[in-house]
Amino acid sequence: MNLALIFKFIFITSGITLAIHLGEEPDSVQPTVVMDAPTPTALDLDEIDTPIFKVASTLGLAEYYCYWPRFRFGAIMLMTDTAIEMNGQIEKIRESVSDEDAFKVAGEFAGLHADKLTAELSKMTVANGLDSSADWAFFSQSACSQMIQRIIDGEDNWPHMGQVLADQAVALVREGQDRKWAEFGEDVGTSLQSGTSTQWRQWGRQVGLQARARVAEPKVDWEQFGRDIVQQARWMAARLKDD
Repeated sequence: MNLALIFKFIFITSGITLAIHLGEEPDSVQPTVVMDAPTPTALDLDEIDTPIFKVASTLGLAEYYCYWPRFRFGAIMLMTDTAIEMNGQIEKIRESVSDEDAFKVAGEFAGLHADKLTAELSKMTVANGLDSSADWAFFSQSACSQMIQRIIDGEDNWPHMGQVLADQAVALVREGQDRKWAEFGEDVGTSLQSGTSTQWRQWGRQVGLQARARVAEPKVDWEQFGRDIVQQARWMAARLKDD
């Protein structure tokens, strides 16, 4: 997939994020109109620079509107409440069966909790402007298994359990966003025809870290950020061609 196509995809997804944010704070942010980038060609650096600029600035802007603290807090509450509810159910089961059988029986109804977690995490991801490619169904099944095991083992520190599982959810989402930056870097390397895929994926992740470091600033010129990334890409391509 070339950079222009990636830009179209990211613009659609990040547009949803911006729409959510704009609906919450209409006085603080104005909609940004971004034109489609032309299809890049290896012989025209100007045409190559355009999609690099647009994708970098759009990804950076999307990163800026992520609400990580709110997502993590919501995940902590969700996981904690689920663990407390499952504990009550398992305690009732253990009154009539052994711990081993309780684990098996609990596993049978854990699917209902996993489905609820999947639905809630999916909604929270979109609402907080985060990467939505995470496999929440698989994650929720794993989370419920961890809850059951800890409950069977006699652990009852629900806030701690909620924090542990919430941190796993945050890490999963960050992995997805890092993957977008890595894919961006790989496509930049392909368009500039230098270096290896591994080198450019690493560069893309580093660009993502640059964008993430800017989110604490009260105001960021993401167009300038995009122009800076174009210059970094040109410099990197030249260095890799010399090696």
